[in-house]
Amino acid sequence: MLTIANFALVGALVMYYPQLAGNGKGPAGLSFEDHVSFALAGVLLVLKVTIEVSSLRAGAQGGLLTPGLTNGALLAIVLGSLWNGIWPGTPLGAFAVIGAGAFLGAAMQMPLTALVLMLEFTRFDHDFLIPSAIAIAGATLTYRWLAQRSSAPSAAPQQTLRGLSD
Repeated sequence: MLTIANFALVGALVMYYPQLAGNGKGPAGLSFEDHVSFALAGVLLVLKVTIEVSSLRAGAQGGLLTPGLTNGALLAIVLGSLWNGIWPGTPLGAFAVIGAGAFLGAAMQMPLTALVLMLEFTRFDHDFLIPSAIAIAGATLTYRWLAQRSSAPSAAPQQTLRGLSD
């Protein structure tokens, strides 16, 4: 029953935002081609993540490669729009390509694979190679640092546990 309700909601949302349909290839392509505005990217990002989480919780099967790519592109459009407000001049499509690769590299924990996939998926110019590599490496290292930091036990709970066992 949860699955039916979830996909009915997705169907209703797709009537207003047709870019939400499918695995995310549509919004990613539009982002790479610089056809998504700041406001639309923000709305699509929130809705896409919500749909992905609710669909997985409802029992839907599927991969996360293309949805991750889309989430990274949409987040990069939002952040790139903010950056262009401070220092204008960079096309939002450039932010989308680099951001999608960075998100994919961190999410998969496979930075070189993400770089090759972005090169193959988007056929981007070689001028994007170094910025993409730096962004992917930075995102992957940040993810690993945050994961290590969140899994490391703090000193206070250890002392409390030791006190209880004595």
